[in-house]
Amino acid sequence: MNKRIERIRGEIKKEVSNILLFDIKDPRLQGMASVVNVKVTSDLSRATIYVSVMGDDIAKKNSLIAITNSAGFIRRELSRRLNLRYVPELKFEIDDYIEKSIKINKILNDLK
Repeated sequence: MNKRIERIRGEIKKEVSNILLFDIKDPRLQGMASVVNVKVTSDLSRATIYVSVMGDDIAKKNSLIAITNSAGFIRRELSRRLNLRYVPELKFEIDDYIEKSIKINKILNDLK
């Protein structure tokens, strides 16, 4: 993959993580939400941001709604923080990879 796209992916991941942690004040964003991965199209027109949220299914759904509703704010903050001519459209998805890996580790430890 292009070095420039990789660098932009890393910057978007870092800045969106900071925005979710410090700038969004929506009460529906419960618990800790962290950015797990970012996929950017080759023309930088769209970015899919995978977010991990700790909690039950209702907390995840509410957090995703809060983050999706804040997409315009997040995109505006990215344009302010990053030196890009065009900031990609943002799409957010829940990634439960961390929770699955914790469950697998627990099962493996129980087998010992």
